[in-house]
Amino acid sequence: MISVKWPPLPAQPRAMFDEYDQKGIIYPHYDPLVVAMRIANWEVDKILIDRGSSANIIYISAFNELKLDRKDLKRVSYEVTGFNGSGLTPEGIIELSVQVGERSRRRDVRAEFLVINSPSPYNVIMGRPLIHKIGGVVSTYHLAMTYTTNEGWSAKLRGSQKTAQQCYIIALKQPAKTRQQPGSERRPTEQPKRKSRKRKREEYHKERDKQKLVRENFEPAKEEMARSLPSGEHVTVELTEGDPSRTVKIMKDIDPGVGVHLIELLRKNKDIFAFSADEMPGIDLAVLVHKLNVKEDIKLVRRKKRSFSTEKNQAIQEEVEKLLEAGFIEPCDYPEWLANVVMVKKANG
Repeated sequence: MISVKWPPLPAQPRAMFDEYDQKGIIYPHYDPLVVAMRIANWEVDKILIDRGSSANIIYISAFNELKLDRKDLKRVSYEVTGFNGSGLTPEGIIELSVQVGERSRRRDVRAEFLVINSPSPYNVIMGRPLIHKIGGVVSTYHLAMTYTTNEGWSAKLRGSQKTAQQCYIIALKQPAKTRQQPGSERRPTEQPKRKSRKRKREEYHKERDKQKLVRENFEPAKEEMARSLPSGEHVTVELTEGDPSRTVKIMKDIDPGVGVHLIELLRKNKDIFAFSADEMPGIDLAVLVHKLNVKEDIKLVRRKKRSFSTEKNQAIQEEVEKLLEAGFIEPCDYPEWLANVVMVKKANG
């Protein structure tokens, strides 16, 4: 029988968290641990401590800000699996110096980082390799991490709850990266058919009259900030579990950690959602108002009444009764002007 003698374990100071570590933190919270430390002799913030990551990651934006040279990158031939299960090939791998803490609480190590060219609210993700290298013990509840200093003592690195929440908001606003799908290559455009002079003249006058109507009869639209548009696949979330009549949709490929917080936030504030007219009475006109821009000197036209099917008439009647009951509309007689109801099918049916 051969006896194997295991090497002695490295010294590990005691790691403790107490009520002192809770000072300055707003509870309850679901925030991750986001810290700052020195990497490659630069102070770097927005570093996510992620025990679920099997690699240390630095994003290309931070790589460029640190003025690192691409010549120092070592090529890698494997893919990294993201949060949504999609594969991404790193730009390379680089070894950098890392300094955690200051003065007597300082710990200096060198660690390898995968360079990822992908949008992220974080600059760096500190994974298990670096956490274990400094003897780190993470507590997201206390938003802190204990580690072993150069002298072998235990020290703590505290995170910023404000920065963590800012990164969370940025992650929600960040659109998913779009990729060109197979078969979506550009195709040569077909040559349009030649139009006669009469047809061109009619279209010109029609377009000119349309632009004139827009300029004269309608108020100019107020400038608004660009809104992020939904893209990709969605999943349906019940605001009240077991009630399929009150649901919202979120991105399918959202970061799982962000998704959990988002669903928790939506369900916590489910009372602000309105699924019918009677659930939002008394809206201030300063918040929302519909305006009908009509020139006073234009003669009103009574359009011919349009006939609808029985199914559409029933749907129109139901919607009108809802609006009347909520007090959003009231009966009014216009003997000289009649506009037919316009039915528009919503995306959710």
